Amino acid sequence: MAAKKQNNNKSIWDVDDETMEERIEARRERIKKRIDAADRMAGVVKIQKLMGYQGDDSDQNFVKAATAQANRNIHNIMQNGKEFASNIKLASEHLHCERRVQTEEKEEE
Repeated sequence: MAAKKQNNNKSIWDVDDETMEERIEARRERIKKRIDAADRMAGVVKIQKLMGYQGDDSDQNFVKAATAQANRNIHNIMQNGKEFASNIKLASEHLHCERRVQTEEKEEE
């Protein structure tokens, strides 16, 4: 019984158990506690929804703003993407021509 009381007083971050079986059991306990906490939180959220709680408006505003910004970025890429690709091709061809001219000049000398 004394070992049980000591086990309850241990920190969840204490991983210095001496045997591998103790570490595995401690990890299983931590996982079980996280699952229980998540289940309790899900129950609270479900009760809040039943009672008509809508949530925080700032969360919804953030999501709407982030979605709008992402849509603008996608639109800009779709609009300007072909132009950017064309500019890159032109720059590549220009550099290739300059290099060819430089090599021809060296060969003439």
